[in-house]
Amino acid sequence: MRQIKNILINTIGAAGLFALAALTSCVEEIDLESLRPDPTLVVNCVAITGEPLAASVSRTWFFTDDHPNVTLDKAEVKLFVNGAFTERLRFQEGDEAFNTRGYFKSDFIPAQGDRIRVEASYPEYGLASAETVVPEPAQVLKAGVTYASAGGSFGSSHQNAIYQVTIKDDPAEANYYLLRMEEGVPVFDGIAKKYTGEYKWFPATPNYATEPVFGQSLTALDQVFGNDWMSGSGGKVFSDELINGQEYTLRLTDEYYYRQIQVAVVPDSMWIGQFEKEDFYLIPPMHLRVHLYAISAEYYRYLKVLQDKNTDSISNLLIDGGLAEPIRVFSNIDGGVGILGSCHVGMFETEIASSSHPDL
Repeated sequence: MRQIKNILINTIGAAGLFALAALTSCVEEIDLESLRPDPTLVVNCVAITGEPLAASVSRTWFFTDDHPNVTLDKAEVKLFVNGAFTERLRFQEGDEAFNTRGYFKSDFIPAQGDRIRVEASYPEYGLASAETVVPEPAQVLKAGVTYASAGGSFGSSHQNAIYQVTIKDDPAEANYYLLRMEEGVPVFDGIAKKYTGEYKWFPATPNYATEPVFGQSLTALDQVFGNDWMSGSGGKVFSDELINGQEYTLRLTDEYYYRQIQVAVVPDSMWIGQFEKEDFYLIPPMHLRVHLYAISAEYYRYLKVLQDKNTDSISNLLIDGGLAEPIRVFSNIDGGVGILGSCHVGMFETEIASSSHPDL
């Protein structure tokens, strides 16, 4: 450090000594251990219709601890359904490769309308609990894909895919959703030279910012700077704030659509270039799967914060640079942190025409 200071002094001269002194006077040592809080319980659980309930129980750790495995396999976890005690969850071994020692498993399978309460306790960290109500299923009325040619640089062009999903929202209450989509291409048996009737599925990756119900994650500042892109192959959450009680068609555009794979050839040792064009006649239509999850209000708030934190927005750039307050992750766990949410899984599948089938 002394050598560096000498170099700086020789470089800036006597006139800069005062400025250098001012800078060095701002240096302060902080004892991070003095800021270490007491650990508290962490409970994460999502009640999903049709699946046995499972919960993760651990404790908080300080950021200097380098991501330790803090799963509390000796915790006591109780499940209450509609006000009545149901069972104690049993610990299930996990996979250390994914830095998880395991989770707590139940035989109970949630259904719509169930009021679920989870209580977790551990001698050193006390009791943590939360409650959620499983929502009713979302209503998808129809779905489809249309295609439009779009110009590119230097005279090039590509296809835009416009996904359209029509839903019916319940006007009686506030509703929250998570949407994700997949495209399925028909599987061709290269040995038998015929289609198998099965499909291979790929995530649809539209620009969610092209649909107003998702645009709340981008601010006016983003629009000023031309930041109008929201990716999300795993889906995005939205509320019925703009569409309450309406039949509404979401329109999402994939502005760089290029479905290179229109047919999936099996076995994997064979590829499409080994066949004549005539082998692929009578191509079955592609399929679209719309996964629309009805999610509880607390689960929406939790996922919305994570979604906003992962968005390439101007606000996040300011936060990363220390120029704005960080986003606080939502928690509904009383006596701890984490999330107890619920969702009703729904899936709508339909045939769609491919923009590229004629090119095969």
